[in-house]
Amino acid sequence: MSYILSGWQLKPDVPDGAKTLTTHRQSGQIALVGILLVGVVEGVAVHLLVGRWSPMVAFWIIVLSSDEMLFFTANVIATVKRPSYLTDSHFHSHTPENYNSQQEI
Repeated sequence: MSYILSGWQLKPDVPDGAKTLTTHRQSGQIALVGILLVGVVEGVAVHLLVGRWSPMVAFWIIVLSSDEMLFFTANVIATVKRPSYLTDSHFHSHTPENYNSQQEI
């Protein structure tokens, strides 16, 4: 939840002298942005359709959809603010597969 509330104000977590690397292309992060956009459209459409039948069920659908959208948004913010980087002796990876791991070069 901290990335949603104050994530854009954070500075990237990279030490001085380190070279940042892009891993979002290989890890499928771009697909998550697509899922986020499709999820917003789908959530609104389902909310409107179910709202005709039961307003209470439509409310809970929009609550659950909003929670999913917040998760995806936080994941994108975390990817931008905590990139993988290369120092003189180690590769520091912040990808979801191996979160915060260090590999010696």
